[in-house]
Amino acid sequence: MTTRHVPDFALPFALSCCLLLGTACLSSAEETAPREAQVFTIFMLVRATDAWLALEPEARFAFLEAEVQPIIESHPEVGFRFYDSEAFTAETSDVIVWQMSDLGRYQSIVERLRETRFWGHYFAVGSIIPAIENAYAQQYDVEPFGPGRSSSGAAATAPDTAPDTTPDTN
Repeated sequence: MTTRHVPDFALPFALSCCLLLGTACLSSAEETAPREAQVFTIFMLVRATDAWLALEPEARFAFLEAEVQPIIESHPEVGFRFYDSEAFTAETSDVIVWQMSDLGRYQSIVERLRETRFWGHYFAVGSIIPAIENAYAQQYDVEPFGPGRSSSGAAATAPDTAPDTTPDTN
């Protein structure tokens, strides 16, 4: 078997493309080695539209309960957290943080959200930023930087309570 030299800058880019496209990037020997499931975090920056802000809070909650919550609940393996940011930036009113080990499940949620008034009518999706926590530590087989981190990239201790995943209505 011939080994090819890949420039240092090319491998992270190629792996990112493979992860995002779902393409197999590993050799057969690497595929058979036991590995921990990769956890992906995706930051979705959204901005509430005038249509959303014109709704009474009761109508906002009714919409979220009827159309958005069932989509999120249909994929319990995909973590969902909602953060308000309008007090700190004029570009983004909210940040949605998704976590999953199966990008296909996340994609399913996005496809379904795009078929609702959430996507484009009530919220403009500005940026979608995929990330892998502590990927450098995995790449170089070192402990992650900072206190309270495990080598898998997860927090060493779980919070006392689960985060509230109920979206704010702005």
